[in-house]
Amino acid sequence: MIVNCKIFMIIILYSMVIKAQTSQVNTVPLSFEIPEIAILKIQPSIEPVIISLETITEAGNPIASKSETNNDKWLNYSSSIAEDGVTRNISVEILSGTAPPGTEITLNTGSYVGSGSGQFGTPSEQITLKRSPQKILTGIGGAFTNIGPQNGHPLSYGIQIKNYDLLSFQENHILFISYTISDD
Repeated sequence: MIVNCKIFMIIILYSMVIKAQTSQVNTVPLSFEIPEIAILKIQPSIEPVIISLETITEAGNPIASKSETNNDKWLNYSSSIAEDGVTRNISVEILSGTAPPGTEITLNTGSYVGSGSGQFGTPSEQITLKRSPQKILTGIGGAFTNIGPQNGHPLSYGIQIKNYDLLSFQENHILFISYTISDD
């Protein structure tokens, strides 16, 4: 009987050890915060865009620009979007100044080039710059273009003579152009 009692005690103790070795699961809440980001920059930012008309040497020839376009500028941006999936756009407008009388200033936004990542914007057709906002990129999702020239969207500015009657000599016409990134 003592042997049976000892075996019975060993079984009870053994079952208690087995129960004591069962695993326990703990959970730890982990929260991520991704800030909403919508930022842009024109690169290189220090140098102005210069477009000038050519001095003609042959009577009867039309006046032309020395360089039809200036494409030394690049549009860089970074964007994170909310869960609802609303994309962003970039618009442009003349903030101050005017184009020379009889001319129009044009802007062509090129397709994305570079080493960034994400959902880049789709460029619009060439526009004539005005004092009201015009979208030049649409459908920007979570993305970054990377920094500096050769990254982002190339910007090509041009000048078109629309009315020779209005052309008049002035040394400089300075325009300030504003770019804005916003939700679609």
